[in-house]
This record gives sequence, structure tokens and C-alpha cells, in this order.
Amino acid sequence: IDALRDIFIRYNSYPPNDARVAAEEAFDIWTRARHDIIPSHLARDVVQCLDMLRSTIQSKNGGQRVVMGAITDGNSNPRTVPMLEPYFDFVVNSEEVGVAKPDSRVYLAAAERLLDHPHLEDVFVDAMGACKLDDDAVEKTDLLENALGPWWVHVGDDFMKDIVAARELGMRTVWCRELVLNKAGSQEEKESAAKRLNSDDDDVTKKRDVADLVKELAAMKVVEMSIGADEFLADSIHREFADAIVDEFGLIGELLRDWHNVADAASDTQEEEVDVIERQPMEEDIKTGLPDATEGESATAPAPAAEETKFCVYCGTKLPYEANF
Repeated sequence: IDALRDIFIRYNSYPPNDARVAAEEAFDIWTRARHDIIPSHLARDVVQCLDMLRSTIQSKNGGQRVVMGAITDGNSNPRTVPMLEPYFDFVVNSEEVGVAKPDSRVYLAAAERLLDHPHLEDVFVDAMGACKLDDDAVEKTDLLENALGPWWVHVGDDFMKDIVAARELGMRTVWCRELVLNKAGSQEEKESAAKRLNSDDDDVTKKRDVADLVKELAAMKVVEMSIGADEFLADSIHREFADAIVDEFGLIGELLRDWHNVADAASDTQEEEVDVIERQPMEEDIKTGLPDATEGESATAPAPAAEETKFCVYCGTKLPYEANF
């Protein structure tokens, strides 16, 4: 809007107030047109996938539906598109945050939107403590990072801005390449990508480290090379940051449903094991049930029990039962 205002003033001799009004009207027209064409430029099966996520992924206790939001560097808002609006609980725009992805503050702003969500309160209170309840706490933003984890899944199509950035915050990541694959279909794009990664130029190869390679991979829409070490390395880097890579948006629904079912099954197993432990007799009861050893005999001590563990769905490891989440 500010750029349009300056154009109206500089090249059309508008008074400052009139220029502001004209700029806002022009921007509104452009924004409406931009959102009007979104339905015709969606990836395949987007609506069906969102509907599946809304209807099939629910919490065990209370049947609460999954929370979904959008984080965007652009100025689009899916909640203003009628066919998408029912599926999004929040939208975070980089312009309103003041920074763009991959800056972590964009993702933390999304987490902050959910601080008061009734079904996520326990997650934030456990991670942030009293700071969650104190809007003026200086460390509140820093502690938001503690609340993020595998329970938060970020789906994106930009390897560096979406996948690497979200993974650095501990989120699960899904790299959906359907739209970027379509953009990278030209032979020129393929040849350019292969040339950059397979270059024999000493000035290129001798100075390129892993960080440089990651940047190159991020700049490419899709990496396509002849089969060899470079291709293996590229795939390894992609899978180091992406928990899953899909080439069709419609597959995301099934993937997230499977992850959710695995977490539910692990939670059920944990509850069953805890119940068994609670029903076992106390150590004192075991001792009083043993006969006293007679002279010349010794009571055989029971073999030590194997350490009991439970599976943590947040960190994906086994922990002692005494551990608190």
C-alpha cells in the first residue's frame, strides 16, 4: 500500500490523503482478484484431504478435531476463500509478524495464536509453566519453543523456508512437492540443477561445503541428477530434515492419519502397562508372604525385575515409568 501511495503522489500528483485512499482501494481490488483465482490453482485433492483431516483425526478423550492453520509469506488468506474457510482455525501472515520464513518468529507467532486454545492448554502449560499465564513475561516467546514438538506437523513445499526451518523448532515436517514438481518440469531447469551439483569447476567444488550444498538444494525447485554420489547425498539431506516426502497433496491425509493412529496405539499400550504395574503387590506384601529362613538355609531372593519403561509419544523414546511428561 505504501508503494502504491508513493506512485500516486509522485507520478499522479495526488494529495497525500487521496493517495492513501486510492492505494487502499487498488490493493483491495487486487487482493479480491487474487483470492478469486485460488480455487482454480489448487493442488489436486486439496479439499478432499482437508476434509479427511477434519473428519478422521480426533483426540481419544472428547473427540476433539485436529487444529489446522496456515503460515504464509504471501498476502493470501485461505479463510477468505469459501471452499477453504471451514478447514482453517488460524492464519499467520509474515507481513503482520514483521519477518518472513524461515525466521523462527513466524512459526512462534503461530504457536502463540493457540496459547488459549481450550484443547491445547495442557501442552502449553506443561512446557511454559506460569509464563503461559503471564502475558508480560519476558521469556514467554523463548519458552514457546519448548511447547513445539512432534505433535505439531508442518506441511510445506519450500525445502529451506518450510522444512528446514520447522524441523529446527522440533516439529514434524512433510515436504509436499506436487506444485514445485510442476514448476520444475522444463528441460532447462533440470539441466541447470544437474550442472550446479555435478560441476567439475575447481572454483565451485573446492569451496563448497555441506552448508553451501544445502543452500543450493534449497534454491532448486526439484533436484534431478544422474544416479550417483551426489544424488544420494541430496536425497540424504532432504530426508534428514523431512519426516516424510510426498509428491501428491492427497497423500498427506493418509500419512497424518497413520501417524495419529500410531500415537494412539502407543498411548493405549502405555496406559495398559501402567495399570498392570499399579495392580502388582507392594514390596512389603511380597516379603511378608515368604517363609523365614531356617538355620542352615537361606531364603532365595527374588530376581530383580526388569526396568519398566513407557513410550513417550512426544520424543519417540522409552522412558522409566517414574518419568513425568
